[in-house]
Amino acid sequence: MRLALVTTPARVGIREASNTAFVSRVKRATYVRQYPTVLVQTDGSTINIRYHEPRALIKMPLRFEELTPEQQQVVLVKRKPPE
Repeated sequence: MRLALVTTPARVGIREASNTAFVSRVKRATYVRQYPTVLVQTDGSTINIRYHEPRALIKMPLRFEELTPEQQQVVLVKRKPPE
């Protein structure tokens, strides 16, 4: 007596979770990948943003004209190269 072998197709490359399946491709000329980044504003506040390059932190530049003379001196001292 022969045993009937049930042949099932190999399940290679099939994703089990339905949330990772897709029906068609993304129809874009360029695939945009954005990375979570922290943006530090001039007043010290921070915002979480999405940025096109993988960077951890982005600091906005100071408006030198709006600083007090004491703050301008501090900024100039910090900008000097070490001796």
